[in-house]
Amino acid sequence: PLILDVLKKTAAEGFDAEAVTASINTIEFGLREFNTGGFPRGLSFMLGAMSEWLYDRSPLDALRFEKPLAELKASLDKGEPVFESLIQKYLVGNGHRVTVKMVPDLGLEAEQQAAEEDRLAKIKAAMSADDLAQVVRATEALKKRQAQPDSPEDVAKLPRLSLADIERENREIPISVDEREPMAPGARAPTLVTHAIPSSGIVYADVCFDASALTLEDAPLLPLLTSCFLETGTTAKDRVALSQEIGTHTGGIRTATLLAQPSEAGGVVTEADKLFAYVCVRGKAVAEKAPRLFELMRQVASDANLDDQRRIVEMLKESVAGFRAQIPAAGHTFADARLRARYSAAGFLGDLTGGVAAYEETKKLLELAEKDWPALSQRLKTLRAKLVSADGLVINLTGDESTLATATPVAEQMLADLPASRPAADGGILWAQAPIAEAKVNEGLVVPTQVNYVAKGGQLYKPGEKVSGTASVVSRYLRTGYLWDTVRVMGGAYGGFCRFSPQNGLFTYLSYRDPNLVGTLDNYDGAADHLRSLELSQSELEGAIIGTVGDLDRPMQPDTKGFMSLQQWLPRETAGGRPARRD
Repeated sequence: PLILDVLKKTAAEGFDAEAVTASINTIEFGLREFNTGGFPRGLSFMLGAMSEWLYDRSPLDALRFEKPLAELKASLDKGEPVFESLIQKYLVGNGHRVTVKMVPDLGLEAEQQAAEEDRLAKIKAAMSADDLAQVVRATEALKKRQAQPDSPEDVAKLPRLSLADIERENREIPISVDEREPMAPGARAPTLVTHAIPSSGIVYADVCFDASALTLEDAPLLPLLTSCFLETGTTAKDRVALSQEIGTHTGGIRTATLLAQPSEAGGVVTEADKLFAYVCVRGKAVAEKAPRLFELMRQVASDANLDDQRRIVEMLKESVAGFRAQIPAAGHTFADARLRARYSAAGFLGDLTGGVAAYEETKKLLELAEKDWPALSQRLKTLRAKLVSADGLVINLTGDESTLATATPVAEQMLADLPASRPAADGGILWAQAPIAEAKVNEGLVVPTQVNYVAKGGQLYKPGEKVSGTASVVSRYLRTGYLWDTVRVMGGAYGGFCRFSPQNGLFTYLSYRDPNLVGTLDNYDGAADHLRSLELSQSELEGAIIGTVGDLDRPMQPDTKGFMSLQQWLPRETAGGRPARRD
C-alpha cells in the first residue's frame, strides 16, 4: 500500500521542477560524455547497436539520442505531464502485479539439506553395483579430462598476437606540475597538476587533501566524514537541494581515498611505514560550468552539515547493513584486506577504513551517535579541520588545452578560499606508525554462507629488494592457468586467482565462493612445485607476457588517465621506472 500510495501521489502532483532539471542534465551529461570506464568504447557502440538490430530495427537508433532528448525537453517545456503519465499508465494503472513477501525461516536450510540427503539416498538405494561403478568411472574420467591441458594443435587454432605486435614503449600520460607558494607560514605548498588530454570540453577535477597528519583514532571516522560531504547537505542547503544543484550544473561529484605504499626508484620495495594518503573530492563538468563545480566541491568539503544526528545515524545504520551484506557476498576482498593489514601501514589503514576492522568500528560509531551525539559531532568537525585546508593540497585537472585554460584560474581561486593551514597536531599515533602485527597468526572468520573464501599470502620481496617485471608475468600465469584449473575447474569454486603488488612485494592467493577449504590451501601450496616443474613453450610464454602488458595498456577514458597519472606522481614515481618494468 505504501508504494502504491506514493506512486498515486506522484502521478497526481508531479515531480519537483528542479529535480527534473537535475535529472535531465545528469542523463544528458552521461550521454554526451559516453564514459565507458575500462570497457572499450567500440564494443559499447556495438552492443548498443545490437539491442535494436537483433529485432530488425535500425542499429543506429540505439546510438542516436539528440532527437528523442530534444523531444523530451520540448514536452517538459510545454508543461506536459510526461513522467506522471508514464507512472499512471505503467505502474498505478497496471493490474499485472504481484506482491511477494519474504519471511525468514531459521529451520529452512536444515529442512532443505535433509530433503536433499534423503533424495540422494533413495537414488543410491535404487542403483546396482554396476551403476555405482559407472558413476565412479565417469567421475574419474571427468577429473582426468579437467586436469588435461589443451593440445598444442587446438591452442594453435586460436588467433594470437606476438611480442612484435606489442608496443615497446609505455604510453605516457601528459603531465605538468606547478608547485605554488605556501598559503601560510609553516604550511606546505599546494600543487596544481594538469593533464592536457582530449576531453570533449569536459574538465575532470580532483581536489586531494593530504591525510598523512591524521591519527589512527581519526581513521574509522574518515569514511563517515567523506560520506557526509555528499549526504548531509551543507549549513545553507539541505541534502536534496545540494544533490539537485550538483545534478543541474555538473556531471557529478564523488569522493575517493588514496592509501598506498610507494616503491623507490627502480622498483625497490620500501619499508612498511612508507605511506601516501589523500582524501580526494572528484568532480566533472563542462568547461563553462567550472566555477560552479569548484564552488560546490569547496562547499561539500568545508561546509558539510555535521550536526544532523538523524541523517548520520541513518548513514551509519546503512553502513552496518552494507557490511553485513558485503562480507558474505565478497569475502575474498575482506580476507585479502586482513592479510594486507599485517604487512604495511597502507594495508592496516585499508582494513581499518574499509575492511572487517571498519565493520567493527562502524558499529561502535553507531552506538556513540545514538548515545553521545555531541561527542561524535565534535570529532567529525575536528577531523574536517585537520583534513580540509590548502596545506599540502593537490589539485589535479584533466582536459583539453582550452578547457584547462578555463578551469585553472577557477582552481586557483578555490585555493584562496580554503583555510590556509590546519590546526596544530594534538598528539596521537600517526597513520605511518600503524601497529602492524609482528606475529603472522592464521585467522578464520565465520560468516552466514554455505561457501568459503580462502586467502593465503605473504611478502615475497622484502624492503630493499628490487621487484622485476617478471614477477607480474608469473602472477598472471598462475591466475589464468594453474589456479583457474585447480581451484575453479577441478575444485568447483566460482573463482580462483592471485594478486601481486610490486610496490610492497606482497602476494596473495584468493578463492571466491569456494566449496573447499583445506583442498584449496593444498592447491595454493602446490603452486611452487608446479612452477618448478613447468615447461612452457615459447608461444605460452609469449602469451603470459602479452597478457601482462595488456593489463598495463588497458583502455582508459580521460578521467581515468588523469587520475592514474596523479597516483603515479603522488609517490613521485618516475616515468623512467615504468619502462624498466615493461622491458
